[in-house]
Amino acid sequence: MATDSPPQSEVPELEKLAQAVDDALAQVMAMDEASRNRALALKGAIEEFHKAGLTRIIQLVRESPQGAELLRRLAQEPTVYALFTLHGLVRTDLRMRVSQVLEQVRPYLRSHGGDVTLVDIRQGRVLVRLSGACQSCSLSTATLKNAVEEALRQRVPEVQSVEAVNDPPQELLSLEVPDWAQHGWRPGPRVEELPPDEPTAFAVDQESVLLLRRADRVLAFRNRCPHQQLPLEGGRFDPESGRLSCPWHCYQFELDSGRCVTDPGLALEMVPARIEEGVVWIRPG
Repeated sequence: MATDSPPQSEVPELEKLAQAVDDALAQVMAMDEASRNRALALKGAIEEFHKAGLTRIIQLVRESPQGAELLRRLAQEPTVYALFTLHGLVRTDLRMRVSQVLEQVRPYLRSHGGDVTLVDIRQGRVLVRLSGACQSCSLSTATLKNAVEEALRQRVPEVQSVEAVNDPPQELLSLEVPDWAQHGWRPGPRVEELPPDEPTAFAVDQESVLLLRRADRVLAFRNRCPHQQLPLEGGRFDPESGRLSCPWHCYQFELDSGRCVTDPGLALEMVPARIEEGVVWIRPG
């Protein structure tokens, strides 16, 4: 029976090809400035030449009655999809790309005692919620503008502005436990119920979330591989490399960032998670 799914043997081969490119580029970057600039100029010229040819191929394929279906099948091939992504001929989901950038700036925010959560994206406006020290400190605006907005503008051109949406302030010295559910958070399992370094699926609001306990942290992702939207539960996690392998086609993901190692054009969709009194709270929203 014919299938649109690429054989698993293609994935390791793609990894070898991608690694060869990374190794060659690393050697170029180690050259003296003049040689490096010439090599990068050659690389850019070749890529523009290839992009022009690929763009024309796509235009001609689309003119065929079966063009749309053929392009869909081509995009399901890991090597072809990686090639299209390299030349900017396909784009990943906007929310996914914004989430990736927020994960990259989150360590900086946490170093200032704060955190950031993606609330919504509306016509180029990214709404975020600052929490922790960043919400009330005098540097909250500078933190937002200099870290979050600058990073998003550089890496996600569709973003026009970033706005902070703060929760109503709570009374000082309040001893009541905040009602996280009012802010979209849902209770999950207790931390001790999650096996260390073992991906575990958990259903919340009729959606499956993949949880992974690493030391005193719990990471959460949508339980679907961005390659073909298949569930990730049952995948193998390597604690040393910090990578998760999809059980279907062996795509590998760095869990600290969600980045796909096999295909840089893909990424896991992260879900906000926090631990309160030993319970994992998830915000699927």
